[in-house]
Amino acid sequence: METRRDYYEVLGVSKDASEDDIKKAFRRLSRKYHPDMQQGKSDAEKKDAEEKFKEIASAYEVLGDKDKRQQYDQFGFDDGMSSGMDMDDFMSRHADMFSRTFGFSPFEHGFMASQREADPREDGQSIRVFTSLTFKESVFGCKKDFKFTYNKECPECHGHGTKSGSKPSVCPQCQGAGVFTQRQRTPFGMSIVTTTCPHCQGTGTISDPCPKCKGTKRVPDTRILSVNIPAGVKNGQRVRISGMGDVGVVGGRNGDVYIEVHVSPSPVFARKDQYDIEILDFPISPLIATFGGKVEVPTLDGIKKLDIPAGTTSGKYFKIAKQGVAGKGDMYIKVNVAPLTKLTSEQEKALKDMMPSLANDNVKGLTALLNNAKMSMS
Repeated sequence: METRRDYYEVLGVSKDASEDDIKKAFRRLSRKYHPDMQQGKSDAEKKDAEEKFKEIASAYEVLGDKDKRQQYDQFGFDDGMSSGMDMDDFMSRHADMFSRTFGFSPFEHGFMASQREADPREDGQSIRVFTSLTFKESVFGCKKDFKFTYNKECPECHGHGTKSGSKPSVCPQCQGAGVFTQRQRTPFGMSIVTTTCPHCQGTGTISDPCPKCKGTKRVPDTRILSVNIPAGVKNGQRVRISGMGDVGVVGGRNGDVYIEVHVSPSPVFARKDQYDIEILDFPISPLIATFGGKVEVPTLDGIKKLDIPAGTTSGKYFKIAKQGVAGKGDMYIKVNVAPLTKLTSEQEKALKDMMPSLANDNVKGLTALLNNAKMSMS
């Protein structure tokens, strides 16, 4: 059975130590035994320092928390200790504690970075292209050809970025560690922050760059795509063509192509939603509005007849079923009672002769409006 040292003993403080004394002891000891500070030591020394580092962090996790400390003083150890955890799991469990105490995450430090091997795979970037469609093309769909530049795998280095036959050498900047360590001042003192070496990209070695791609792993090329734009596409919508963007290298995923659509507005039709179409201002004769009748309405399928009932007023909507996009939606027509124009002299005379016989009651709603106005003014 594992023997655990008393937490106060681990941190080297008395049982009546203040919160500030406990925090100072933890900061001092954790810096001393942090894996970043063990470079150049033997494997056995590094392993011993790692276990002490875990022990110190576990002690502070309890003694640095008022409630946990009180419970520990009364009952002793609990079953939530970190013994047996590997360093990755340990750092993950205590990430919040390190962040509160030091102002950094343990995942920013060299031990974690040095344990991760650089992944040679690189995904390709996605490409965005633009196209303009007429209203008709957006409604019925169409085929468009696109010519654009993309990056393909370098045929000489096959996406590795290095000169064929060149032997890798130790990176002079990180000395083969694959990480670059810097000291950083925080409110709690100096900390050691480790990031991936920018010179070797974390591999620890460098090689002569490929003369064709200059180490970029890809070379530009031209691609032509013939794309079926689906019926019903709307202004601003993007059509995705999977895997046709920049090529991924060393097993990476290819990027996509996104075609962003700009639809030119129609002088007559408008999109109501995904499949419905509308005409927002369809003029009708006042005689048709009064007596009713049939009018010819343009649709996506040509001219259709629409029945207008007697007494129709401006702003009323009518629907013609199955005349929307791809036969899935409907068409909505908003009528506007418009004045008569270009009358012949005979037509004009006939209408004027009729006017004296017309009264307010012949105009829908006018009599009621006038009566209400009189009542409100009396």
